[in-house]
Amino acid sequence: MRKKLLFAMAAMSLCTMLSFAEPQRSTLTRENAYPELRAGELGLGYQYGDSEVLESDTYTLRGRYAFYDNFTAYAELPYLDLQPAFGGGGESGFGDLAVGIDLLIFEDIFEYPFVIPHGEVSFDTGDEEKGLGSGETVKTFGISIGTKTWDQLAWIVDASYAIDGGTATSKDSDVYYLSGALVWDVSDRFAVLAEARMWEKNRFDDNPTLIQGGMAYMLTENVQLAGYFGRFQEDTTIETDEDRAEFRVTWGF
Repeated sequence: MRKKLLFAMAAMSLCTMLSFAEPQRSTLTRENAYPELRAGELGLGYQYGDSEVLESDTYTLRGRYAFYDNFTAYAELPYLDLQPAFGGGGESGFGDLAVGIDLLIFEDIFEYPFVIPHGEVSFDTGDEEKGLGSGETVKTFGISIGTKTWDQLAWIVDASYAIDGGTATSKDSDVYYLSGALVWDVSDRFAVLAEARMWEKNRFDDNPTLIQGGMAYMLTENVQLAGYFGRFQEDTTIETDEDRAEFRVTWGF
């Protein structure tokens, strides 16, 4: 509880250091929403996960910066607190550091449709034996394509391939997955969205899936608040399905 309180206080205090930003709202795909050229953004995230075998609290520090026109780099560093649901000692510490780039190679004059190739490297900085990391340096490449209908409804699909990333859902060295997002701009400030991701079949002959919904609200022209609720499902010999809730604060500089 103390960690959660300190996290909330830090997020509120940092919101005074603001500039321009256009944060992402979808989490499983790439949206054509980026900081202005030579500008950046910082974000704090908290995610709670609950399954029959594990409860987890994850605090993530994120950053993005627009180095060149249509070229944006980012980094994410999570801190995890894991508690077995059946009791016993838990584990906590930093997870795998991820850095990546997005390249907006095409955007219509009206901003839609758009095409965004992206790449990411996740370093094995988390302790695999403690469950804090994957134990592999994972290289992910993908492409997001989006369009918009009725000036309010954005559709985004993403196809990605992760080298040495199969440890997330299987023991295979590589894994591909498909993602989709539907974002409805209710107003200029408020949006609701639905997202889904499906990985290729794992060793249990099952396609792991993640389905979630969320809301994003621009508190000011520089600060975004977002919340997501979803469920990760994987058919294994033990009950590993996980309910998830996530909250994010993002601001520009």
